[in-house]
Amino acid sequence: MKKLSLVCATRGDNNSISRVTTWISNQKFDLSKIELILCVPHYNPVDTDYDFEVKVISCPVKNQVIQRLTGFSASKSEWIYQFDDDIEPLDQKFLSKLYENIKQSSEKNILFTPLYDKDGELGSRTASYLKKPIINFLIKYLQNKGRKFESYELLPSGRHIPNLGGDINSEPLIQWCSSHFAFPKNALSDYRALIKHGRSAHEDVYTTHQFYRKGYKIIKLNLNLKHPEKNEEIPNWDFIFSSIESQKDIVKKLNLSLAAFYFDKLMILLFYSFKKIFYLFR
Repeated sequence: MKKLSLVCATRGDNNSISRVTTWISNQKFDLSKIELILCVPHYNPVDTDYDFEVKVISCPVKNQVIQRLTGFSASKSEWIYQFDDDIEPLDQKFLSKLYENIKQSSEKNILFTPLYDKDGELGSRTASYLKKPIINFLIKYLQNKGRKFESYELLPSGRHIPNLGGDINSEPLIQWCSSHFAFPKNALSDYRALIKHGRSAHEDVYTTHQFYRKGYKIIKLNLNLKHPEKNEEIPNWDFIFSSIESQKDIVKKLNLSLAAFYFDKLMILLFYSFKKIFYLFR
């Protein structure tokens, strides 16, 4: 492999661009082996004077998924790594290790790099919620036909299960992953995007599960990304409702269970309502 394309759908502001170019510049890696493709909404002048190749692709709309798709078309590499502008690797050899994993990988592999925040792998709080005995029982018997659910599984309700804990090498077959992953450019013909107006939610679940259904193996690399610390304790209703709409689309497009979906949403809305009340009166 001669080069790796790093495709970033960004808002295009100076802070976002600086964050991306800074962590790349600080990598202990031969940067001549990568090209950075910045997908910006509308025309936005961006400095491209760096020690590595930078392409700026203008997208006619501000939409993360559409911006990514526009960036893919500009790639000249055999492999593409898509990522967001608000993350940073925890290792200065991140690109070096990613590149070596790609060189040894099959054309039917999707390589994903997990996100971490101050509590551990992103989704750890959801994992704690799912492990509560009553919640676990309800999901197991009313959403999953009495079968124990596993890490990185997509349930009939469209609910994606985060990492529930355990060693990276002992995890079961991965059915979905977050939006920071590498794939061969030849796989673009199998890339399915969930395009929504406004805020994106769960588009990564839909895209990667479609890869899984088409016979690709999703492999979790021991390469971690730092996610900005966010206060997740108080429910973000805007994100919850945008997530509900996206999850329903996933259920319909993948021919999953609408009955299980509505039950799942009833559970989550009750849970977050009680949580909101708790934080209002504590």
